[in-house]
Amino acid sequence: ATLHREAQDLVRDEPELAAFAAIRLGDVAATRGPTPGADPAEEATAWYAQALSLGEKWSLANVRMLARVGLGEVALAAGDFASAARHAALAVQILEAGTQDLAASEVVGARSHRDRARVFALGVRAAVAAGKPAEVFAFMERARARSLLDALGGRTRLRRQALEPGLVRAEAQARAHYTQALQAYREVRSASPGRHHRKERKAVERARARMLELTRRVERSSRRVADASELNVITLDEVQASSPADEALVLYAVLEGSSYALVVTHEASRVVTLPGAKALSDLCEALLTSDPDEPAKQFPEHVAAARKALLLPLKIPASVSRLFVCPDGALAALSWDLLLGPDERKRRTLALVPSATVHHALS
Repeated sequence: ATLHREAQDLVRDEPELAAFAAIRLGDVAATRGPTPGADPAEEATAWYAQALSLGEKWSLANVRMLARVGLGEVALAAGDFASAARHAALAVQILEAGTQDLAASEVVGARSHRDRARVFALGVRAAVAAGKPAEVFAFMERARARSLLDALGGRTRLRRQALEPGLVRAEAQARAHYTQALQAYREVRSASPGRHHRKERKAVERARARMLELTRRVERSSRRVADASELNVITLDEVQASSPADEALVLYAVLEGSSYALVVTHEASRVVTLPGAKALSDLCEALLTSDPDEPAKQFPEHVAAARKALLLPLKIPASVSRLFVCPDGALAALSWDLLLGPDERKRRTLALVPSATVHHALS
């Protein structure tokens, strides 16, 4: 009864902490096993669902994103690929809405690289498991577009530049006021744990309500802005329709456990399973030297190993004379032209492109 009351108090007084606690408890249940006598999938799902409910109630976009990913990972482990892909798509929508860092009350570092990578990794895995190359392509391409936006400062930063300055300042002030009220409440509650502290709690509730009101106004305004940062990525059908017969495009997704390559030609598309991130990272590291002038041909066994892992499994048709590669992770540091065999180099060129969308735009 005491724990139940304390949990209710936490949800009432600090919903952000309660929401993130539910996320972490869901992660624990899904990865380390449930409490004795509980079903791991059911327990994890219950925690993620609770976090999702709190995230929706309190406009905690990062919580909603992580809850969707958690629910998707549980569904993927259970073999429900359609549900996993649906949760991944919803998580991507939240990420691309550009408002997750506008929820100023979020107390845990939102939008970390790891969290973003987890979103797209779920989507790729679910689409691969479902045997849907078009969806695999979409998740891979949106991940690349996301990385490009982050390099430009992020979608939210670009949107904020077009928002009313007074609204942005008011939201920042409300955010600071809420933080101060919450800290004051924590201090008096810690000093006198047996009392109700209604005055301080009401101050927190008023400050939170004001902050949420302004956060939602910013979100609504940002959606109305004519946004130059819109993620208009190309589709798989468009790539295939515009690709010459002698051209192939390969998109890599380097993930833990298993990585994937999506091979796209004018005629077809297919997914090839490759070694996981650790194995590919080791292959790439073996080809790097401390001396930039030391040629990689001094390491023929490493070149052969990388070629065997990254190119040979793709079975690129002999008719392809131009091969375009979208690397991922550690693969971006490779000298890809060295992976072509001597005979292959005479009849085929290889070039790197940041994404299929950029490649299509420049073609």
